[in-house]
Amino acid sequence: MNKIIYLCMFLASISAAIADDASASETEKIQFAIRNAGYECEQVSGTKTETTWFDGTTTNVICDKVYRFLIRYERGGVTVEVISL
Repeated sequence: MNKIIYLCMFLASISAAIADDASASETEKIQFAIRNAGYECEQVSGTKTETTWFDGTTTNVICDKVYRFLIRYERGGVTVEVISL
């Protein structure tokens, strides 16, 4: 019984580590897209991603707790729209 509990705890810790790596790489991609568009983003404060059938994927991003951007991923391209500066 103890072996099963230890195995579950081990698998849960590995799963959490993988999730942290995925979110870190997603944050880096968002920062790269914003910087590539000519804007500054030191720290991503929050994101909200929505996927629609016709429009593709859009991500609402808050940078440095002040700036808001809308990132659209369409047909292999990325567009960055400023919502507020």
